[in-house]
Amino acid sequence: MSKSLTSATHTFLFKPNLSHSSLDMELSKVLKKFLPSQILVNTDIAAQYLCFSSSTLASWRSSKRYHLPYQKKGKDIYYRLSDLNTYISAQASQPLEKPHLYQALLDRKRAAKEINSTSGTLAVWMTKRTHDLICIKIGRSVRYRPYDLIAFNLARLRIQKLC
Repeated sequence: MSKSLTSATHTFLFKPNLSHSSLDMELSKVLKKFLPSQILVNTDIAAQYLCFSSSTLASWRSSKRYHLPYQKKGKDIYYRLSDLNTYISAQASQPLEKPHLYQALLDRKRAAKEINSTSGTLAVWMTKRTHDLICIKIGRSVRYRPYDLIAFNLARLRIQKLC
């Protein structure tokens, strides 16, 4: 699972300054210059992208519980942005409409705020499958992509206007 970094590959180590802007905005700037397979992120950024903690990713690596490819250079661990998105697509409840979008995932609480609902309501919708809201289930955790939440909101607005 672990691969070493070689100087022959053209990679870009993504080290954003997240104090002034969001991860998604920084990623969009970098994606204009580099391919997703060329962008490496450290464990902290990968954890933020997947909406987990760094220690969770370390636990996954040591237990080999989830097959999330990583690369090691000395003591440092890096993830390719393209591998993170492939992993997200594989965990989605339905095929993703735009799997090539690179957006940090949201937990249930933040997703509920985005669609003006409660986290309990989202949990019920997921278990009963009454709505077409795409979720990404990793273990017992459920995550959402901002794009899918916007698409869901637009679909709800269209239905309400028709009624």
